Amino acid sequence: MCSAPLDNDQQAEDARYSVMIEAERKLFATKPRTVTDVRALAEIAFRDPDSIPGADLIGSVLNGLRDLDDNAPSPTFDPEQWLVLYERCGGGWVRPAGRELTLCAPVPASDGIQASLWELETRGGREQVLRLIEEREAERIAA
Repeated sequence: MCSAPLDNDQQAEDARYSVMIEAERKLFATKPRTVTDVRALAEIAFRDPDSIPGADLIGSVLNGLRDLDDNAPSPTFDPEQWLVLYERCGGGWVRPAGRELTLCAPVPASDGIQASLWELETRGGREQVLRLIEEREAERIAA
């Protein structure tokens, strides 16, 4: 009978942990409005020096910074290099008749595709990549 308090303590601890996880999920889904907001996200994501946060937390911090930078694409993003890697991993694009260009990937997506798409979103490079594809298609038609 001595284990009953321990079980209750464990249940209470599990409940507190679940509430904390849900609060963090909501916080990282919220668009930051100030540098202070982004700093708070970074401090939460990187609170343990012995642990690397997940891609979703890192992405939230990077996207928060990009939002505050007027959604400017990253100065380190190279659309040509990105597109080469994306195609090597099996990615491509389609343009349904009369519609916009759409990036596509095999299902299930490989780690390389997932990493490429994460980079595209966190670096704000989608428009650059689509513009590059448009230019290549125009050159191919003109040739």
